[in-house]
Parts: sequence; structure tokens; C-alpha cells
Amino acid sequence: MNVQKDKLFIREEDFPGYQPAGHTGTVNRRIVGPGQGARHLEVVLGTIDPGQGASSHFHPGIDQFCYMLQGTASVTIGNEIREIGPGEGCFFPADTPHTFTATGNESVRVLVVYGPPYHEGARVEVEDV
Repeated sequence: MNVQKDKLFIREEDFPGYQPAGHTGTVNRRIVGPGQGARHLEVVLGTIDPGQGASSHFHPGIDQFCYMLQGTASVTIGNEIREIGPGEGCFFPADTPHTFTATGNESVRVLVVYGPPYHEGARVEVEDV
């Protein structure tokens, strides 16, 4: 294995937050990706303020899975709309339009997995929260 041992165990505070393009009230932290030696997936921990989230978009050639850790969100995948909460997830097949909006009174915490890695550049780096 050609990966530094200090990159095999993850702590949220070790990764800078950034605001992804097309999202409002969102702070993402790329916690697994090429920086840790991952070649086939990327994992992001997102925090989204109530009423905020991602406008309609899609990822060319990239599958995306979201798993809710905290809060509730309204999710649209193509023509399907559903509200999800902790312990639930949603899958966005590559090239499928989708939206994701935090609902309720508490922030959403969501684990996001991309395959292959998205490699989205940080558009705006944010202060640690």
C-alpha cells in the first residue's frame, strides 16, 4: 500500500470546509479522496443550514449516494420527490438531475459518496464551524 498511515484514520476537524458551487448554506469537507490515496471513490461530509441546499444539477458520469446523519431534507431525483431523515439515504445515478434541500429547524449532516471521485474544487473556503 502506498498511502501514509496518518491518512487512513479520519477526523472531521482535519479537513478544511468549502462551499460547493450551486449550493447555499452548505459546508463540505472532503474526508476521503485522492488526498488519502483513494482512486475509485470520494467521501464528503456535508453540513447544510435549514432551508438551504443544492439547486437542480447533475454529475456527468458520476454516481452519488447520500446518507443522512442528522436533520431532514427534501430530495428530488428526476420526477421523484421524498423527504428523508437520519438513517435514510438516496442514490443519484450518473447524469440524473437532482436537488437536495434541508428542511426542519436543525442543520442537516450528510455523508456523500461519489464514484468515481468528483474532484470538485473548493469554490469558496469557509471558516471552521
